[in-house]
Amino acid sequence: MRYRLLPVLALAGLLFAGCSEPPQPSPRASASTPARRVAQQPPPAQRPPRPRPVEEPQSNNKADQDEASDVPTATSGEQRAEQPRTHKGKPRSDDKPRTLADEPKVDRPEAPSTGGDARLAIVIDDIGSSASGLERFLDIDAPLTFSIIPDTREATRCLSLIKERGRTAMAHLPMEPLDRSKASANCLTVDTVDPDIRSRVSRWLGKLPGIAGANNHMGSRATQDERVMRDVLQEMRDRDLFFLDSRTADRTVVSAVADELGVPHLARDGRFLDDGGRTGDTYDIVLELGEIARRQGHAIGIGHPHAGTARAIARALPELAARGVRIVPITDLLK
Repeated sequence: MRYRLLPVLALAGLLFAGCSEPPQPSPRASASTPARRVAQQPPPAQRPPRPRPVEEPQSNNKADQDEASDVPTATSGEQRAEQPRTHKGKPRSDDKPRTLADEPKVDRPEAPSTGGDARLAIVIDDIGSSASGLERFLDIDAPLTFSIIPDTREATRCLSLIKERGRTAMAHLPMEPLDRSKASANCLTVDTVDPDIRSRVSRWLGKLPGIAGANNHMGSRATQDERVMRDVLQEMRDRDLFFLDSRTADRTVVSAVADELGVPHLARDGRFLDDGGRTGDTYDIVLELGEIARRQGHAIGIGHPHAGTARAIARALPELAARGVRIVPITDLLK
């Protein structure tokens, strides 16, 4: 009987022991667990602060970002274009790359409008050697002005053609240039005595009846000489004519002497239409003169009887009209 009770007592002992033993850690909390844990992080008060990533500038204008780094904004804005950022996978309308070209632009017209009353006079010099060369300009539908060199082969014939077409004629007076090797025969020089200057100018003007005025042919030396110009302009005053300074010299005295004598006078603007016979830029030069006319109300251009000059003037007329520039006889600018 005693031996039969032993197994029962042993089982009861085991059950009693199981009830009194403290709970064992779960299999997940084994001895190896500390190696897999994040080393029991300290409470928030003891945990060192995490370094925050450096944020990129909020401005999407590259020039604004560069100001903080002392880089000139114009240079950096021109040389670097910022890539657009995205918002929820879509480009933001205000995050487009911006450069100096994106800055607001102020409208600056090439020249202020004169209300459609910008006047441009175009004078064709060196007329008199060829009537056929003149006719290509007379065929242009614009009131051009023509300056005739006295004593040339077809001066009289050219004057008649100009009058027949209702155009304005002038005398183109030969005067001494700085380069004396280029001086024309019988031109007025700084060595010509006063009586000869007066008589020569009087004879030239008498050969071209009905002209409105005169201008200098060459004359970069003579127009800087007060004595010579006083003699010339006295003849202009006596015949009630005006003088156009072709401005072949920077230090011209024409304006000062003409004011002293009370002679009406004008001066060339801008560039010669065909300096040295080159007509490749003539069209652009005519339009430049149109812009001068728009700025100051009027302008005067001077060209020569080259076929390319005639073509360029005719081609420029529609564009001049579109810009409000009218071709007028030079005498209109005296009013």
